[in-house]
Amino acid sequence: MIINLLYSYASNRTKKPYTHQDLQMKLDKKIFNAYEYDFLDLTQFCDADHLTRLAQTTSLMMSTEELHVLRRIENKTIDELDNLDDYHISQIIRSFTKSKYCSGYGSDETFNKLEENIITMIDKFDMKSLSHIIETYGYREQGSPHLHKKFLERVSKNEEALDHYTVANLLYYLMYTDNTDEEIWTQMVQHTLNNNDKIPVTVYTPFKMSRFYMLHHFPELDIRDYCDKFFFPERFYNTEMKENKVYNCGAYQEFVKYIAHKFYLFPVHYVPFHNLFILRACFMDYKIAVNIFDKTELLPVEGRLTARSKLDSKLMSYQGWHVLDISQNDHDDMLTKERDDFYTEWFTQAKAKQIEKGIGK
Repeated sequence: MIINLLYSYASNRTKKPYTHQDLQMKLDKKIFNAYEYDFLDLTQFCDADHLTRLAQTTSLMMSTEELHVLRRIENKTIDELDNLDDYHISQIIRSFTKSKYCSGYGSDETFNKLEENIITMIDKFDMKSLSHIIETYGYREQGSPHLHKKFLERVSKNEEALDHYTVANLLYYLMYTDNTDEEIWTQMVQHTLNNNDKIPVTVYTPFKMSRFYMLHHFPELDIRDYCDKFFFPERFYNTEMKENKVYNCGAYQEFVKYIAHKFYLFPVHYVPFHNLFILRACFMDYKIAVNIFDKTELLPVEGRLTARSKLDSKLMSYQGWHVLDISQNDHDDMLTKERDDFYTEWFTQAKAKQIEKGIGK
């Protein structure tokens, strides 16, 4: 079938550097346009196996043309719910979450409907596949308490060795959900130490973040050997390259103009900390910052912030920072007076809290 051909193309092509991404996007757009009706027919008539392969293909393509295809895949997933096994569910969820230009795709309703199947099959998933599901529900800040309890039970009783990619997913989840179970964190440290492979730069971010998280919550835990594993990826890691897409954010530029005109406030822009965290509009004297997120950085269907969006500010709060995370949607939805009152109150209270802590004048 054509879907197998396109999947082979998308998964085996040579990875291009950043300078060639625009060319790759144009090529993928042409492919989507050429095979659009094939994609649409497939979503209507395919079985569970081909539905999964179609989801994987769209997630690998570097184009924004696949949104209507993803929507049809999502609807077909619900229709085929009784026919999906553990492999289908894990790969479809992974495809939605990791889609190149539509990460976090899917409605809350869809993920709510998938819960029962996941709970039923929880012991059938291998840990690598399950880690993608676990990270997704943490990323979306979704899932019933029962589901999250099952996740943690499965992780805590796991005895198989975990690779760095799996540990990275689990580290993200634990930080998203404010987990303070020292035994589980110790397991993550041990899995990392037991793996002789170097930590890949592509998944290094949660490992580096976890250091700050554990130092705050488990100050007595010895993680020196764990941090020694960071030597190789740290040499090549650059958080500003990782976040270069935010620098031309239109929502941020409008926000800066707004607070300059209304409050005569002039922040320092995009300040990196520890070559890891980036706070967007910073007032250094009081350790106050505002992170405003463009619509392209929100969950595509629901239009809200993700747990990942708020993780930088959470970890920076451990170092005395007071940060507001707000989406462009929430900012724009407020009426003029409501918006003025909101920011006036927030800046006033934030400054007062920081002064109480001995920060600022």
